[in-house]
Amino acid sequence: GMNINLLRVTENAVLTSFTVQLDNQDLVYKEIGGLPQAAINIYAKITNVAGRKAGQFEDVVTSSYTPEALEVGIQQKSAYQKNVVLQPGIYKIDLVVRDVNSGKTGVIKQGFVVPKYDEGTLSTSTMILASKIEPLAGRLPSGQFVLGSLKVIPNASGEFKQDQPLGIYMQVYNVSIDQATL
Repeated sequence: GMNINLLRVTENAVLTSFTVQLDNQDLVYKEIGGLPQAAINIYAKITNVAGRKAGQFEDVVTSSYTPEALEVGIQQKSAYQKNVVLQPGIYKIDLVVRDVNSGKTGVIKQGFVVPKYDEGTLSTSTMILASKIEPLAGRLPSGQFVLGSLKVIPNASGEFKQDQPLGIYMQVYNVSIDQATL
């Protein structure tokens, strides 16, 4: 599955965050240097309503386990995230996910709207339902899933089991105190 989250940068620039989640059991693990490894090629093209290209990205993501840990590992999920800054408007993403070892390919096409966050108007980012939210605790903010001083890993399926932690992350913009009521 894939989900899209939107966070304000400026009035005309919105951080558009694409998260892809894969079930490890759907991937083919091949032994490479003694370690079972899966490799997934992720390619995406973002176009605006006029059909003009607004962005694209391509990455190869790997998942590997020790032979002893593979049985547990394939029961888990893998997540990938890419952030693209877009102007307000209507867009479409064409996402192709290909398992390098098996050649199995999946395609997701999804339309989405990037809102205009007006200066001085109370507004919010999208609400992120996360499988994990943890403070960076002094570590450098680099890599995927970093929002400010937190690492936020969205649950792209939006499904949570009863014993699974559920994190909720949202940014609120242009909040002020009502002087009359405080």
